[in-house]
This record gives sequence, C-alpha cells and structure tokens, in this order.
Amino acid sequence: MAEPNNLDIYESGKIQIGSNIYNNVTIDNLEVVGELGFGAFGEVKKCLLDNKVLAVKRIKRMDKQKEKTTEYMDLKVMK
Repeated sequence: MAEPNNLDIYESGKIQIGSNIYNNVTIDNLEVVGELGFGAFGEVKKCLLDNKVLAVKRIKRMDKQKEKTTEYMDLKVMK
C-alpha cells in the first residue's frame, strides 16, 4: 500500500458505535469537550458524537521521511 500524499482532517468517514452507524462523519460533526493527552505525534481529545463519548487522536504532520512513515503506520493501526 502506498503512503498517502495528503491527509485531510476534513475527509469524511464512517464510525460504528455499538449498533449505530454514522456515515460521512467529519471533524465538524464532533464536539470537543476536553483534552485527554498529548505527545510528540499529536493530541487526543475527548469528543461527543450524538451524545456518545469518543477519544479522537489528531496526528501532527511531519517533515522528515522517517517521521512520516511512523505517522502513517500509526494511522493504519487505528483504522
């Protein structure tokens, strides 16, 4: 699988929580209610989607090739 050239936080996605399926979810659909943590690669926010609590990890874009590869592998694990 090729590494993506552009990661867009506004790209929509599908989220399943229990039996509920949410289609075309974007960052704009989430209400940030707190911060759970942060590190070298990004931050984790506590968010709400339809009154359901989610942990959302936003990953920083890196310039160095090695860091880009690590960032991409982290995204693959979360899917």
